[in-house]
Amino acid sequence: MEKVGLMDTAISRLFRVPRMFLLFFSLVALVCLPIALSSLVHDASIGLLLPLTLLGALLAWGLAQWKVRGLSSGIILLFLGPLVLFIRMGQMGKAIVDLVRQAYHFMVALINLLFQQAAVDPSGFVSASHTLTEKFLALGSRIFAWTAGLWQGAYVEDPLIRTFAWSLAAWVIAVWAGWQISRNKRLLVGMIPTTILIALVVDYTNRETWIFWVHVSLLVFLYGLNGFVTLQKRWELSRLDYSESTQLETLVTVGVLTFALVTVSAFASKVSIKNILDDFREKRTSSAEARTEALGLHPAGGGNVTTGMSSGIPSSHLIGPGPVLSEELVMTVSTGDLPPMPSMARPVVPNYYWRTMTYEHYTGTGWTNPPPILENIPSEKILVEPPYQNYRLVHQEVTFANDSDEKMYWTGTLISAEVPFQALWIRKTNENPLLESDMLAAVAPAKTYRADSLLPDFSTEDLRSSPAVYPDWVRHRFLILPDSVPERVWSVARDLSASGKTPFDRALAIQNYLRQFPYSLDVLGPPPRRDVADYFLFDLKKGYCDYYATTMVVLARAAGLPSRIVMGYTSGSYDSEQARYVVTEKDAHAWVEIYLTNIGWVEFEPTPSQPAPAFSDISDAQVTAQPLAPQTSIASRFMLLVNRVFDFAWIPAIVLFLAPFVWLGWDTLSLSRLEPSRSIQLLYRRLRRIARPVSGTLSRGQTAHEYASLLKTRISSFRLSSQLQEWLFVARDEITQLTELYTRSIFSPESPSRAEIHRAIRMWSRLRWRLLCADAIAIQDRWLRLFLKQKD
Repeated sequence: MEKVGLMDTAISRLFRVPRMFLLFFSLVALVCLPIALSSLVHDASIGLLLPLTLLGALLAWGLAQWKVRGLSSGIILLFLGPLVLFIRMGQMGKAIVDLVRQAYHFMVALINLLFQQAAVDPSGFVSASHTLTEKFLALGSRIFAWTAGLWQGAYVEDPLIRTFAWSLAAWVIAVWAGWQISRNKRLLVGMIPTTILIALVVDYTNRETWIFWVHVSLLVFLYGLNGFVTLQKRWELSRLDYSESTQLETLVTVGVLTFALVTVSAFASKVSIKNILDDFREKRTSSAEARTEALGLHPAGGGNVTTGMSSGIPSSHLIGPGPVLSEELVMTVSTGDLPPMPSMARPVVPNYYWRTMTYEHYTGTGWTNPPPILENIPSEKILVEPPYQNYRLVHQEVTFANDSDEKMYWTGTLISAEVPFQALWIRKTNENPLLESDMLAAVAPAKTYRADSLLPDFSTEDLRSSPAVYPDWVRHRFLILPDSVPERVWSVARDLSASGKTPFDRALAIQNYLRQFPYSLDVLGPPPRRDVADYFLFDLKKGYCDYYATTMVVLARAAGLPSRIVMGYTSGSYDSEQARYVVTEKDAHAWVEIYLTNIGWVEFEPTPSQPAPAFSDISDAQVTAQPLAPQTSIASRFMLLVNRVFDFAWIPAIVLFLAPFVWLGWDTLSLSRLEPSRSIQLLYRRLRRIARPVSGTLSRGQTAHEYASLLKTRISSFRLSSQLQEWLFVARDEITQLTELYTRSIFSPESPSRAEIHRAIRMWSRLRWRLLCADAIAIQDRWLRLFLKQKD
């Protein structure tokens, strides 16, 4: 009996704190949303979604409990939250801090200029504002492109914006739930968006259905207990006596009913709704599929890849300890770019990669390939017909030092060879073979051979104009990462690619980041069951080419860039007498290729021991060749600052310019929708608050008419020009009218009419500016009197 009594007491205490009880279980039910999204949606980050959901719900709950006005709460929840998320996803925090610091130094310099005639250098402020504006525009343009593609049913690959979209949805749903449950006491209305979104995601992917049923169970249980708490409050208000055991019995009853209802519903859904859902899935259009893929939703099933190759080419490549590289000669390659020269000559020669094969599937510890399509190619057969616009034709004559292992080497895209060879295709098509076909490797039992290949020769502007819309075969093969890749690797990829407007810029950002790590052959292999990229980024932080190339491919794929690793050799040393490249074992190398739409596979070099690819053209040189001149005058520097600000910050300027007008319009609409008496009283309180610099501190016993008389007297006492005094004198009549309406709303049984309210709002829109002008005049007079007093 004592145990039962103690349990009844505990349950009774639990029910006496229904607010915290409701908050706790609501948060638990909401947590099912980030868990479901991170488990089912590609690129959805539990590390970002979980704290964002909890923060949104708690903030909305707190604002509702603190009785903050609905308009103010809406601005905080629906504007401040997305703004912070926008800054976080765009990596703008550092840029904002730097801009504030530079603005402070610039203002200090301007003040010193007024008193000390010191030189002012606005370059720091200009550079900081330019950096922030570039980040703002980069993320804004990516959001626009991704949203437009989603609207049109086109798949725009951008994991950062996809993560931003899901995070924004989680924030809105969380604040809606917190506000509705706390302020409006509507549990189902608050939780229904969460339930619908989880149901849609689970239904489409057809995986992790347990998350949905856990959420439904919590919701039903919470709804039942919330109903009992409400009923219990009614009993207490009516002083109706009830047994203490009712609480424990209710808890058990609600738990049993919840289990029964959810179990029956889960079983019924599998039996009766399954066929309906299957029919619905079959009717999905291609544009709908593109939209769901753009959101990161992938149906269950498929995607199984069989590795292994039937030829002598290795089917896998594991990342191990640093290799021991020798000086043994492998091959010589002649391209005919330059004629033979004396041995003392030091010509500038092109830098090539001699590729032998690519790897497609990342396993977490290395690379594998699927079975290739084998094709016997006769000698001199042209695989890609001319013309080769924006591609450079390279002739190669390859001679092996020893017996060949039958692997062929070339640069770029192989288009023909003078010997018959066997091509191993990942994909083979006759339609646009340069961009749509993809050769994995090639073998030929020849000690020497000649071959022709194509290298992309696009300008930086062309590379940057490549959109993030890729063919299906590219997306389905070269964007796949295993589940073993840790969340922090995805986070690094998002942060590195946040400021890149285009896929090319994001690839450059990743490449340049990895080139900061020191190169070393003295490294161990990754620990068992440890992801290579994670190990390199967070523990090893140095390595050889396999680590750099593997990590860049992983980061690039996590950033939405189709990529692969390529094995082969670097150019080697150049023999000017023989006009050939001498390639040894120490030149063995791995590098990265990223697919750019309408261009093809482009080489990137993340290993710092090798020269980075030269992506440059005339326009880039012109941009970087115009630094800020240090000897310009102060006036010219200021005009340059103004021009740069207007050149690069026109969007924030427009937003800041329009924001007050939007607020005024919203405020006018809100006032017109209020109850007439409340609207008038609100306007009068604003009058007293704005006019405080003119009226000064007044006694609490002062009536509204006495206050109006004093305010009009002080406004009339200003010594102004005739035109300004005439404009300001109108405020006297407007103050009188607003005061009359206020006293009627307080003391008269007949409140002001709706028409009078509209006239008062229009009058207030003019009166507020007159009062602000009067405030400025009063403050000026006060400072002038203080100055004269100190002077005397």
